[in-house]
This record gives sequence, C-alpha cells and structure tokens, in this order.
Amino acid sequence: MITECLKKTALGIYSGRNTVHAELADMLKRGGARLPLGFELCLCASAHELAAALDLEVFDALFLDIEPDDERAAQTVAEIQRCPRLPALVFVSAHEAYCRRLFRSGSAAFLTKPVREIELWEILNRITGTQDADPPAFTYRQKDRLCRVPVEDILFFESNVRKVRVVTSEEEAWFYRKLDQVEADLPGANFLRIHHSFLVNLDKIEGFTRSQVLLGGDYRLPISQRREEEARARMAAYYSEHEGHAVSS
Repeated sequence: MITECLKKTALGIYSGRNTVHAELADMLKRGGARLPLGFELCLCASAHELAAALDLEVFDALFLDIEPDDERAAQTVAEIQRCPRLPALVFVSAHEAYCRRLFRSGSAAFLTKPVREIELWEILNRITGTQDADPPAFTYRQKDRLCRVPVEDILFFESNVRKVRVVTSEEEAWFYRKLDQVEADLPGANFLRIHHSFLVNLDKIEGFTRSQVLLGGDYRLPISQRREEEARARMAAYYSEHEGHAVSS
C-alpha cells in the first residue's frame, strides 16, 4: 500500500471547557501509536481561536464540544462552514439532534458524552483510513511504555487500590488507573461490572451462578450482592441475543 501523504495527522479540539480538552487529549495521547506517523493537536477555546487555526492549518479531523447552552455554537459552526477545505467533523455532545440542526451537511460523526475511548478511536480510524490495520484495543501505560491489548482478547480487569490488572488467556499486566475510568473507556455493551473490583468481558463468560461468573482459564470471579440482580439480568439479556450463551446454574 502506498501512503498518499507522509505527514502527521492534524487534529483539532474546540471546547470552552478545559476538562473536555484534557479528557480528549489524554485519550488521543494514549492511543496515538495507532496513527503510523503520529499526530499534531491544536486546542481552541473560542470561535475566534478556531477561525485563526482554520486559516493556518488544514485539519484531518476536528472535534467540536457543543451543547445547547453554548451561546457561541452557531458562530462556531458558521466559521467552520466558511473553511475552504472542510475537515472531518466529530461532534462531542449529549445532544446529537441539536448538533445536526446546526450543521446540516449530514457528514459529521458524533461522540456521545461521556466519551468512551474505544468509540473515539473507531471514528478516528474511519476518518484516517486506518480502521482495518488493527482490531479495537485497550491502551495503558507502564512507566514510559504505551501498551495495547486487543479488546477481544481481554477476559477481565481486576482493581487493587490504585492499580488495575488486565488479564487475557495468555498474559496479564498491572497498570495505574481507576477501574471506573477503565470501564468508561470500554464499550459498555461488552463489559460488565460484577463487583467493585472486577470488570468482565461478556463474550468470555462460560457460565454463571448466583455468586460467581466462570471464565476461560478456570477463573471464578465473585458477583457482589449489591450487583447480583443487575449482573444476572445483563448477562441473561446479552446471551439471549447471541448464538453462544453462558449457562446459569
């Protein structure tokens, strides 16, 4: 395959909220190795800054944090639509219908808040044409190394104070992060919190009882009493929709 243009991927983030800037930037940095030549990131906090950036930079993708209470939303979208080369747009919002009314081209992508890291990368991979390079993966840091593990290989995550263990059928590793953050970064349809300390891949459950889930590799993980009803309902509903299903006892 011949690379059309050997340059870093140019990404922009528009948001009047510093927390959104930081959250998206952290997700992009954790998964940046997926972009073969890396990326350059421009943060814009106002429509004026965005207009200036669009004059100077040709973005491959532009993330827009826009909500109905943003008085500058219409002005911001107007500035974007005047851009000679319109970048791929990704609205980051809890109000998709509102964003579609503002931007009527119909070509934008949408990330629903709270943003899940894997969904962000699915969209960005489509935009950059790298979606077939690797399966969806969970990324984490060990000291100065960025590590990736395919989501489909993960059996479960285990939390121990400030550290989390990720376990596959072949290996395991520890890294620093809260399990709540790990859960937020994964596709909610495929992972289930069964205990304060355990997050499991629904595709890997081979059976379950009132108090345990059974996984490959002879793992038996506890279901907490507080989460029992919800966990059993989620597992039963999930496996009734799939050909392969876990057996309850």
